[in-house]
Amino acid sequence: MSLIAVTPHRAQLGEGPFWDVPTQALYWVNIAGKQALRLMGGQLQVWQLPEHVSAFIPCASGDALVTLSSGVYRLDLVTEALTLLCVADPQAGNRGNEARCDAQGRLWLGTMQNNIGEQGEDLPITRRSGGLFRIDADATVTPLLSGLGIPNTLLWSDDGRQVHFGDSLDATLYQHGIQADGQLDPAQLWFGPHARGGPRRLGHGRRGVYLERPLGRQLPAASDACRGGRSYRRAARQPPHQLRVRRAGSHHAVHHQCRQPLGPSAGWRAAGHGRRRARQTLSPLCRINL
Repeated sequence: MSLIAVTPHRAQLGEGPFWDVPTQALYWVNIAGKQALRLMGGQLQVWQLPEHVSAFIPCASGDALVTLSSGVYRLDLVTEALTLLCVADPQAGNRGNEARCDAQGRLWLGTMQNNIGEQGEDLPITRRSGGLFRIDADATVTPLLSGLGIPNTLLWSDDGRQVHFGDSLDATLYQHGIQADGQLDPAQLWFGPHARGGPRRLGHGRRGVYLERPLGRQLPAASDACRGGRSYRRAARQPPHQLRVRRAGSHHAVHHQCRQPLGPSAGWRAAGHGRRRARQTLSPLCRINL
């Protein structure tokens, strides 16, 4: 597998890659550098923001949402004006860390105690003050989870009945059932902790589900930034399968069988370790319905 840098830009803490299919553009953030970035048509554009930013997701209306330390804002991509949408987490000293849009166009935001100083330096995490929140199109905020350490990764089943969610402080991935009223069932252990390191992010592809750094290192295929193109369209036609995750290299492989079938995939170009990897399908990344 060969890797090609699509831009010479280097981030202090690059996170949240989001591939927008309609515009064929890649969105991501430099959290510590307070930057929102978009690569479109081979051109890189950078929006310098006043606070740490953890997510940059386009809206159906043509602007974008950015999750800053003080709240969730709408960003006008032309004038660069920021307009406050809501304050999802009122806890002083917290910041956003993980954000994804579900199939209904709602933003899910995970927060944590801020661990980044003004100059990008590391700060210690001393409390579990984070939470998980859902933000609807009318800016209504619904608290879903509390007492989180470092929220990371969100992945839904296609039928909308389950969400996979990780807490890196626990080195664990959890599975929650989604109730009819939108609240979450109690967490069920899905993966971890593991003696050689904890998972940080889930990615899904035509040949399986990939875990980023499940054993203390990053697997080559684990990147949401690889979504799109012909691979996107091919994978969308894959039928549901049971999920089978190969967590390690071919010499030290362990497996986890998830018995819930998962739905149609956004698909991303994937390659990784191991000879066998069951095909499976999951929900695509979506634009914010605003």
